[in-house]
Amino acid sequence: MDQVVAALTEAFGWIKANWAALGLGTASAALFTHWINRRANRLQTFDYTVHHERVGVTDNSGFGDIKVTFNANIVPNLYVTTVTLTNTTSKDQSGVTFRINANASTIMMTQLVGIKGTSYVFPFSDEYQKQLTFANGKPSQQQVNLYGALREFTISTFVKGSVAEVRLLTNVPSNNGGPVVTVDMMRAGTKVRYVGLGPQMMGIPLRTARIVGLIMVIALYILSAAISGAWLSSLFCIFVGLAVAPIGALAYRFWRGFLAALPGY
Repeated sequence: MDQVVAALTEAFGWIKANWAALGLGTASAALFTHWINRRANRLQTFDYTVHHERVGVTDNSGFGDIKVTFNANIVPNLYVTTVTLTNTTSKDQSGVTFRINANASTIMMTQLVGIKGTSYVFPFSDEYQKQLTFANGKPSQQQVNLYGALREFTISTFVKGSVAEVRLLTNVPSNNGGPVVTVDMMRAGTKVRYVGLGPQMMGIPLRTARIVGLIMVIALYILSAAISGAWLSSLFCIFVGLAVAPIGALAYRFWRGFLAALPGY
């Protein structure tokens, strides 16, 4: 009995001496658990990109009479618009329906679709296909307008990390700037995030890579200054600073990979 009392007394004494560290650790664990649970309940996010490449323009000034035609019809401004949608969630998804919308000055024409690296060609959604179906041999003007302004596809199985690609011929009759298209998800609990196609480092926007890299360099400098002398730490950070963008890109990719491994991300 005396041994039990002594053990309990020792345990209480240790808790009393380390109450601050225990409290901080418990609070940190609770906050981290709360953060993970919030991320688990957030919307599933898919990244998308849009790229426009001009094919030709109908013009009759300067160089002569230039005409761009599509199916024997003159097209004022013809573009190839490439839309990609990436499954950036933490798991494979099924029955993913997404929509491509064109603004009022853009007309979508034909398209090529598929999952990159596979032979899978995903179809129109059932609802969209029904809206385009006509029985009298000729589509109505409403159907023509719908086809020019909107596309809706369904991917039966969208593997994690895979990329769906839609290449569209687009036309801008008003000659007022280039085409404008956006993407929307049509399934509850999902959303899209637009990713610009600016300069990149290892698939990460260069600006983001540089900012993260600068933060990493500062952290490494503080760490090296604490471990070694100021001269050695300064020399070390000079070499590290020369590679700030790759370091930032690697750190950002590691962080994104960590977040992607969390449930529901």
